Amino acid sequence: MEDTLNLLPRKVKEVTGNADITTEILDMVYRTVECSPDPVFWMDDSGRLYRANKAACRRFGLSPDDLEAVTIFDIDANCDASRWPALKHRLKNLPGELYESRFHSKLGYSVPVEVTGAPVEFKGRQLFCFFVRDISRCKRAHEASKASEARLRAIMEAFPDLVFVLDEDGRHIEVLTSQEELLYAAVKDIRGRFLHDIFEAPLADSFLKLTRETIRNQSLGVIEYELPIAGEIHCFEARTAPLTENIDGRPCIVWIARDITARKRAEDLQSQNVYLQEELTKELHYSDIIGTSAAMKRVFENIRMVADTAATVLLLGETGTGKELIARAIHKTGGRKGSPLIKVNCGALPAGLAESELFGHEKGAFTGAVEQKRGRFELAHHGTLFLDEVGETPPEIQIKLLRVLQEQEFERVGGSRTLKVDVRIIAATNRDLVRLVKDGRFREDLYYRLNIFPVKVPPLRERKEDIPLLARHFLAVFSGRMGKHVGEIEIGALKKLMEWSWPGNVRELANVLERAVILCHGTVLEKQHISGLIEPAIQPDRFPTLEEVERRHIQDALEKTGGVLAGPVGAASLLGINRSTLWSRMQKLGIRIAKKITTP
Repeated sequence: MEDTLNLLPRKVKEVTGNADITTEILDMVYRTVECSPDPVFWMDDSGRLYRANKAACRRFGLSPDDLEAVTIFDIDANCDASRWPALKHRLKNLPGELYESRFHSKLGYSVPVEVTGAPVEFKGRQLFCFFVRDISRCKRAHEASKASEARLRAIMEAFPDLVFVLDEDGRHIEVLTSQEELLYAAVKDIRGRFLHDIFEAPLADSFLKLTRETIRNQSLGVIEYELPIAGEIHCFEARTAPLTENIDGRPCIVWIARDITARKRAEDLQSQNVYLQEELTKELHYSDIIGTSAAMKRVFENIRMVADTAATVLLLGETGTGKELIARAIHKTGGRKGSPLIKVNCGALPAGLAESELFGHEKGAFTGAVEQKRGRFELAHHGTLFLDEVGETPPEIQIKLLRVLQEQEFERVGGSRTLKVDVRIIAATNRDLVRLVKDGRFREDLYYRLNIFPVKVPPLRERKEDIPLLARHFLAVFSGRMGKHVGEIEIGALKKLMEWSWPGNVRELANVLERAVILCHGTVLEKQHISGLIEPAIQPDRFPTLEEVERRHIQDALEKTGGVLAGPVGAASLLGINRSTLWSRMQKLGIRIAKKITTP
């Protein structure tokens, strides 16, 4: 060191012409090099150690006696006799170049170092000066950081969610996922691209808005959305959070998206199950449409024509005619039979909760809204919604009902997100909607929207030939339900059923027969078991049809002859016609030939 410093005054004097100044400089350089916390080495041209400062001796376990015996090959793990010429050449051409290596210590360990080298001429000799910095701590921190990053990446790639890093302009900085099949494009095609390059404008706008709100408010965000993935619609829930540090000088967020398709389907299924359980608790009087009359054949033909379409159907008919049963038949025979049929009784909707029942509500939308609720339209997505008693819909709901029927979209109560649904509408009413429109109690535009394919469901008095079939059906249903064995209907009991005008229609018939089965203690349902029919069979203001008169006349003859058809005391002789003619008329009118009519 002293020899090197002795060289400096001459060099400085040659340049400045003043050797006194250099004494101070030399003293400063000497103290700086000796007091430097980093090792400094001088090697001669052969690679032998020429000098070392105190830090070098201390760090690598060198004593003054060791200096002449130590070479750079003993210290630098990456340098040997074959590499030394190349290193010297590089130092001469690129003095001050920084490179990494590992230096050995005589104490038996090696450390990673950062080395800056330069050639120095001293007393006609070529020396090489090495400034060495121990970077073991940095290396450990770097390795720990890499290991931590690798662990984090492994965790994120095993994470069931999709993780994105977006900047304030919606550019994808990073994409991490183990479920690339849930992405809308390959990772390489997403990274570096903007939201509007990937998504349609409305969805990209909502994503970008949430991204910027998260950055601006430094708060968490959440959004639900749907995307077509591999030809199937998937539902996602995304949560956003701001990053504490900028990336490339730009504020960013982390976007974690979870596929909630299965959960949504489970929620839909649970909601539908709850709804269906509620429906099953209601008493059902029949499970299929029964009838062979001309009026019912027209209904069946209408069902056949409209079932496979998406057209709105309006069922018109009196109370108890089976409009709901017709609605179920349309749904079950159409293309939506695999999806739910959801029923809404518009006349029974609570005044303050009608909108919530139909369209659902968000948590906290009103007092008592402790959680999010899905409305009937959401439950009927891809299925059918049956609007029963649609003529009773509250006026304030009619305008909102019109919008969803036209646009197939709505918002939950207390929500701002527009939801789109695919729902087939079947409406039913026993009211005169035309009269309600004229009276201003029903919107005209809503009536036209519902009245696309009207179906008239006939009252029971217009299809009396179906009464024997219906009676046998209800008799079997209620007998089985009550554990009885009532399997026959007496002629007089059937005649009494045929003569009644049935203002309550099929529902009234079912109620009467249920009561009759309760009263019956044997296996034959008799006339006295039919009770609760107060009004006369033929109303004073209604003239009986020829078919009704003929049916009643034949039934009277059969009752008088005890069910005997032929012979001198048979019904054919009493009516003055031959046996085959009587048999043909009975078949047409649905009259049984025996004294007792046996049910299947």
